[in-house]
Amino acid sequence: MKDYRYFCLLLIVTIFFLATGSLSSQTSLKGNYVVSLDPKDLDGNWHLSMSSACKWKSKKRCNANLRFSVQAAEVAKELKYTKRKKSKTDTQVYLKGESSHFIPKETGVKRLFARSWYVVAMDKDKQWMVLYFSGTLFHREEIEVISRETKINESGMKEFDKLREENYFLHAKAKKMRNVCL
Repeated sequence: MKDYRYFCLLLIVTIFFLATGSLSSQTSLKGNYVVSLDPKDLDGNWHLSMSSACKWKSKKRCNANLRFSVQAAEVAKELKYTKRKKSKTDTQVYLKGESSHFIPKETGVKRLFARSWYVVAMDKDKQWMVLYFSGTLFHREEIEVISRETKINESGMKEFDKLREENYFLHAKAKKMRNVCL
């Protein structure tokens, strides 16, 4: 009976620390991997072009579109996609961190599932960018490429491939990337 009490106490303490972020496994990117970004560059509609996320692997989820709304120090991200021919919407609010770091504005248990993200690469014309999502207890690290158009044009893909070859971080993380069905 005593072992059961200790296990429950340990479980409660662990959940408390995870919920408050004390034991969070969220990665902090520093240095050359982060792009200097004005949050207004995010504002507007984007399309998910490529991703390393497992949820985009199957053809059950398609037509992923993002809409960013920037207001002061907050960025609202609305993700719309089709899952089994039904439209789904997911909205999250992030706080602007340093440089291109965005921190989830979640509290309590929801904090366990929320993860921060960074803009790690962007083309000169700001027509596409690469997002890095940090890993948490429930999610693995992921890389996504979003673009203003439904598909990245040929010159943009060449620029992305060149950037990926030059940047070891992107090269290592982008190995598992695949095109998202549009």
